[in-house]
Amino acid sequence: MIIQRLGWSLGIWILGMMTLSAQTDTSLDIDTIVVVSSKPVPIINSAFRVWNREALENTSSNTIPELLEREGVYIKNYGPGSIATSSIRGGSAGHTLMLWNGLPLQSPMLGLFDLSMLPISGPEEVILQKGGYSAMWGSGAIGGIISLNNRPDFSQRLLFQSQSRSGSFGLFEQQFKVGVGNERFQSVTKFNHLQVDNNFPYRPLPELPERKQTNAAFSQQNFLQDIYWRINDQQQLSAHFWRQSVEREIPPTLTQTRSNAQQSDASTRLLVNWQMTHTKSIWQARIGLFDEDLIYTNERIGLESPSNFKTLLAEFSTQWQWKNHHWFFGTTQNYTEASTTNYNDGVSEFRPSIFTNYKFQQANWQVQASLRQEWSDDRRVPLIPTVELNYQPIEMLELNVKMSRNYRLPTLNDRFWLPGGTPDLRPEDGWSQEIAISSQQHWGKLKMIASLTAFNRQIDDWILWSVQPGQTFWSANNITKVWSRGLEPRLNISQSFRQWQWQWRLGYDFIRSTNQVALEAPRMAKGQQLIYTPRHQAHTSLSIKWRQWALSYQHFYFGATQGINDPLDAYQLAHARLQYQVQEGAYGGTIFLNVNNLWDADYLVVERRAMPGINYSLGVRFRFRQ
Repeated sequence: MIIQRLGWSLGIWILGMMTLSAQTDTSLDIDTIVVVSSKPVPIINSAFRVWNREALENTSSNTIPELLEREGVYIKNYGPGSIATSSIRGGSAGHTLMLWNGLPLQSPMLGLFDLSMLPISGPEEVILQKGGYSAMWGSGAIGGIISLNNRPDFSQRLLFQSQSRSGSFGLFEQQFKVGVGNERFQSVTKFNHLQVDNNFPYRPLPELPERKQTNAAFSQQNFLQDIYWRINDQQQLSAHFWRQSVEREIPPTLTQTRSNAQQSDASTRLLVNWQMTHTKSIWQARIGLFDEDLIYTNERIGLESPSNFKTLLAEFSTQWQWKNHHWFFGTTQNYTEASTTNYNDGVSEFRPSIFTNYKFQQANWQVQASLRQEWSDDRRVPLIPTVELNYQPIEMLELNVKMSRNYRLPTLNDRFWLPGGTPDLRPEDGWSQEIAISSQQHWGKLKMIASLTAFNRQIDDWILWSVQPGQTFWSANNITKVWSRGLEPRLNISQSFRQWQWQWRLGYDFIRSTNQVALEAPRMAKGQQLIYTPRHQAHTSLSIKWRQWALSYQHFYFGATQGINDPLDAYQLAHARLQYQVQEGAYGGTIFLNVNNLWDADYLVVERRAMPGINYSLGVRFRFRQ
């Protein structure tokens, strides 16, 4: 069936390309063409963060979760090498939509993506968008969006880059990147290997003797191939291949003496993207095929649980610009086949959708509205609108207001897992509002950016696994409502003079995310803060650069949270990085030292899951670019 869907989508895709390629626009000759986002850029800029190629290469973060955490995203981390998921503005892990070159990475079975499997060396661009964007991006874009994008550099003739990093607890990482091409064609090949024993010391309880973490080794390999072809001055075709394999041991909890559980993940992702740019229009089509396997084994209880899903995704969109008006139209087709020992048979899901966006801009204000209609098999999702308004009364001050409806479809496990799946679950659905005020000021080479964002979100039909009356097993049910609201002040001050540069960033998140329905199993009182959702988070960083030297320091505060069984104390973390970089013509080199948990804090992110103390990594990078 998925082959039939693939043939159908390819046929539509190729037909669209042939039809549009016949169109001409002689009013403008475009010298260069670049890949742009398939969706309009949001107006709420204070909740919009972009890391480009240079920023990713020089960040003090070693992983994507670290990068996001240092921007105020709460990462629910089960320990080094274990699963890591995000919570944005008090949402669940399934409320953050992960994108790779515009297509969703989420597992349709689990409804989330494990951030620990993301190499920071894979994308050339990472974008964080906070807030609800379901009208343009679909199911799951409730708390925010994390986009990983690959970008070409057509000025590049030859690139070779390698990086080696080793550190505490058996850490070793090797990266290679090779690029060749010209102004018409570019090929970029990347390989990443990471392994770590994670045999760090810890104390199960303060009064107990120290012991070392066991059965916690982690190994990951990533191979990525990107090919870009500028067909002519208006058209570009790109193809992206990503093969990933992960082997991890699952360590014992603080209440266990040993564990021999393991998990193997393997995925193959293929994506083809075509884009044509005219004077006042952009046409874009993309198609992706994802094939992912997961095998969980636990010899102690004689369990082996394999699962697999294959997803075909196709998207076609077009944009027009006329004077102050901008229109955007698109359609997506999403077809999935999944199998596991806990499904009665293999299951499938077909999700088509159509969406549109209109933006009007004049003088110092602009308004933007989006609308989406999606179907899940034969069920229609409620109509999803979004409205945004931007007003700039004076040059240094900007006001943004946004209201959106958002939703998340139940996962395949929610619907078909045996026992406990509920086929007729309703989508999680609700409204969110946010308002942001931001200011930029310059005093010579001193620059200050300050912003304050307030948000409010209510989600009905929140899906939880619970034991219902008369049942002896857990099942998925639409049993609660969640109200999330909060404040996000931000301050960024930077200055450069002579051979010095410095930047200080400060952020604080106040988040109240409360259950609005009293529950018995799991036991949750009305008005209770959601588990693993701290009310208070704060982060600050200071970076100083002098000539070839760079020093950065980050400090974080995470408020107390409630786990499933036990409360978790508030904790603070600090990380530092020292870097020396040299560039001589086409050759460049970097030596860096990272120190994580600088003050050796004893903390837990997830109850009964040990975390490492102070640890180090030393790396060297070599680069040749022509």
